[in-house]
Amino acid sequence: MHRQHETIINNQYPRLSKRQRAIKHTEEFTSWFSDTVGEMFAAGNEDISEELRALAQGPNCVARKYKGFIINGFRFRVKEVEEKRKTQNSGVIVTAKTESYASVRDNNPISGDVTYYGVLNDILELDYLSGKKVTLFNCDWVSQRSGKKEDDDGFTLVNFTRLMPTTEPFILASQAQQVFYVEDPTEKDWHVVIRTTPRDQFDQKVNSREDDIETQLQSHACNPQIQDGDINVDITWAREHDEFDAYG
Repeated sequence: MHRQHETIINNQYPRLSKRQRAIKHTEEFTSWFSDTVGEMFAAGNEDISEELRALAQGPNCVARKYKGFIINGFRFRVKEVEEKRKTQNSGVIVTAKTESYASVRDNNPISGDVTYYGVLNDILELDYLSGKKVTLFNCDWVSQRSGKKEDDDGFTLVNFTRLMPTTEPFILASQAQQVFYVEDPTEKDWHVVIRTTPRDQFDQKVNSREDDIETQLQSHACNPQIQDGDINVDITWAREHDEFDAYG
């Protein structure tokens, strides 16, 4: 259905540039997907599975928030926990196939795999219909333009004072790989990226949750807010256009 909507946008806005049509697709896909699946289900279309219907209706109003999560052989913890620990488990990287633009006026994107470097802030588990669950990582991501570079020895360095101005900080937990960030003694605010190796699966229970917090999260349809002590953070579940989509 993703490709179907892209075709609709291309036919509906033939005079827009490829980049502008990509932005339209990103902005309008969520509502179109929900409406289209709902109409097909009401018409008795047998192609609408329970999984597809669950995704179209969005998550339930209540979700869980965790401080730690084990997946892909990595033990992740949110950055807040590490303030009182000597260990570091909040470093996250994700590699995504992205169309990268040289500038806002560039209409000829280059497709390729792009690695994003981040720090884990929150772990959220969403409940859908039929007992389906999706775990999301909410991260701060360094800017691809000014917050990442390579040194003369080929090491990647990142700077978390230069963050990506994104409205889409979430990734699926299943997409996450883990890294450590080691402070560079020669350049202030820059950290060397050290990739880690997953632990053997026998030593961990994959997809297990730990440090469960009694937290409730309201979904987008229910005036969303995280309630965690004195914290009140609005969350938008709808995908929006940002640096992930347009600039890479």
